Amino acid sequence: MTLEEESVNFLKHHIDNSFNHILRDTLIEDIEWLEQPHYRPIAYLMDDNSEESNLICLFPPMIPTGKA
Repeated sequence: MTLEEESVNFLKHHIDNSFNHILRDTLIEDIEWLEQPHYRPIAYLMDDNSEESNLICLFPPMIPTGKA
């Protein structure tokens, strides 16, 4: 599995399971990956009126398995 595939699976898992109570009612406007000290995504959210929200979703660090 490539790093890209692993990161997509990581995001899908956390969107569906860890943050579903927040993300079922909001849209993700953008996702940014912090790379230091670990890969960690941040999702910037929009409210139901398609306006920027003051909420962000800070995902847990993703530690790649290294399996290619």
